[in-house]
This record gives sequence, C-alpha cells and structure tokens, in this order.
Amino acid sequence: MWKFLITPVAALAIGMTAGCGRPQHDKTVAAAPRPPPPAAPAVAPQLAAAEPFEALTETAFAASKPEIETTARKAKAAAKAVSRNLPADTARALAARVAEVQAALQKDDRANLAIASAEAYRILVSAAPRAKVPVEVSLLDYAGFRYRADLAARPARWADAAKAAAFARGQWDAISPRVSDLALRVRVDQAIAALGAAQAKQDPVQADQAAQTELDLVDALETYFNALSA
Repeated sequence: MWKFLITPVAALAIGMTAGCGRPQHDKTVAAAPRPPPPAAPAVAPQLAAAEPFEALTETAFAASKPEIETTARKAKAAAKAVSRNLPADTARALAARVAEVQAALQKDDRANLAIASAEAYRILVSAAPRAKVPVEVSLLDYAGFRYRADLAARPARWADAAKAAAFARGQWDAISPRVSDLALRVRVDQAIAALGAAQAKQDPVQADQAAQTELDLVDALETYFNALSA
C-alpha cells in the first residue's frame, strides 16, 4: 500500500479548498436608509389667518346670520393668534378692521362687513413672507373682493369700485412682466380693463361679470406661479 506524503504546501492547498465550502461573512456595509422627502412647506401664518376673512368677504351677502357669525368668530380668533407676530402698526391696523367687522355684524350691515373683511385680508396677505405666488396676485384677489362688495352695496358704491379697479391695475402692471404665458397675460389685462369700463358706465351686470372673470383669473395666476417653481 502506498503511503501518500502530504507536504506543507499541499496541506495549505487542502485547507484553502476546504474553506471554500464554509459560509463567508458578508462584509458589505448595508446602504443607509434614504431619508424621507422633506415635508411640504406650511402655509405662512398670515396667509392662514387671511382665509376666514376671505370666506367672510365672499359669503357676506348670501350666508345666513348664524353662518356669518360663525365665520366672523373664526376670523377674529385667527387675527388674534397671528397678531403677536406682526409689526405693531400692522397689528393695530388689523385690530381696527376686526372691530369694524364686529360693528357691521351687530348692525347686520353686509356691505361694510364685506369691505372690512376684505381690508383685513389685504393687511394679512401683505404681511406674509414672500412666496412662490407673488403678493400682487393675492392683492388682485383683494381688489376683486372689494369691487364686488361695492357692487352689492345698496346703493352701489361706484366711486369706491373705481378705486378698486385702479388698485387692480396697479398690481397687474407690477406683476405682468413676470407672466410669460401670453394668452394668460392678455386675458388678465382684458379682465382688469373691463373692471374700469363697467365702473365708468355704472353697468352692474357688466361689472359683476368683469369681477367674476378677474377673480377666476387670479386662480389661474396662482396655478401659473406655482407651476414655475414646481
């Protein structure tokens, strides 16, 4: 019988071969979990506080007294919550408009209620930090609200409607160069021109249509500017 001699080199080879069948420890470092996407930025407190005033302005002539009272309470609470973070003069101006809302509510004076609410809305959106949607767009909303409140007053407040139309023109002239969508720019320009034309003729039907078109186009402008930075 032959006796096989295992040299040290052969022994090493056998050991290496035998080791191949053993499970190896995976030294690969596990990938770190991917962090969640950042949360969408919260609405600025001033803009959030402006919302119930917007609702109050829009519903002032159509809602029931209990509905108006509920919305007015929400608006008053929202103004109180945000006032501590406003400059002192802005907070005072807002408090004065809230007081006007309360006074109009007690008298059930819907026209002055709508106008005071619109003014509170203007103060709050003007105080908000700059955002994707320029403040001029929100102020076009304000101009439409005030114009419609003037139309709904009895008698209609045509002189104040002229001021609202001129205010809308000023805001649009400031922001229109930033709108590269030519069709949208033409539509907004025509709608604002229609506000002034209807006021000049004191045509309530034409004025109401112009105001509704302008407010609808504010929504289109908001969509436009949000899409720019999406």
